[in-house]
Amino acid sequence: MAIEERAQFKYFRWEDKFAADVKPYFAMMDLPEGFPHTNFEGETGPVEHITDIRHDPGAYDLDQNGFVIREHVLRDQAFDEAGVADVYLPKMEKLIKDELGNDWARTDLDDKSIIIEPVVAVHVGSSSTTSFHQTQANTDDQISVWRPIENEVDEWPLAMLDGSTIPNCNLINIDHVRRTYVGETQYAVHSPEYRWHYLSRQKKDEVIIMKMYDSAQDVPAKCCPRAAFQAARVVENAKPRETIEVRALVFSDY
Repeated sequence: MAIEERAQFKYFRWEDKFAADVKPYFAMMDLPEGFPHTNFEGETGPVEHITDIRHDPGAYDLDQNGFVIREHVLRDQAFDEAGVADVYLPKMEKLIKDELGNDWARTDLDDKSIIIEPVVAVHVGSSSTTSFHQTQANTDDQISVWRPIENEVDEWPLAMLDGSTIPNCNLINIDHVRRTYVGETQYAVHSPEYRWHYLSRQKKDEVIIMKMYDSAQDVPAKCCPRAAFQAARVVENAKPRETIEVRALVFSDY
């Protein structure tokens, strides 16, 4: 049964200073006293409808919507460091190549995140600039694979913004400053044209494959912004969300 939801998301708040030479940043490290960790603010958007795609998860497409749902059964998978590196990542590489239809493509899965807190800001995990600097090559795609580790996702599901409804001008590049390097992600400003989707009570054998970047110029969806939201309808004694996300650079130019 489909469980429709309504929620408010956190968006980037635009300021005129960003039209000049000031770039938004967020420092992900300790800073000297008095130095701000960020130079931008978010704002809560209006209540928005989130369509549950549980009744027809196969109706969505990477190029048309920026995300796709696939069944991917795991048996006896350990999620410790060795289990992820030696078993899980090779499985994700095959899954991504099968989805893209590129058995010959190279992938780099070094950028991975395990069990992170729900992120309520509408964001894309990376940007085309980050892809270039990470590989110094022409990156064809940047892909994220997101799934529960054990329990079904009930309280904080992931909402996917249909990539065909967001123009590139609504995505703001933001520097994530670390001690060893500066990465770049994208936050979204609000628009009433957005269409939101989610998969209710996502199970561990269901994966969400999302675009973070696509070099193709002729596809409706070049990325899939996302955000977690607190579901209004939660089962009694719902277990905490535990998920794993793997991010892959996919490129074919050797």
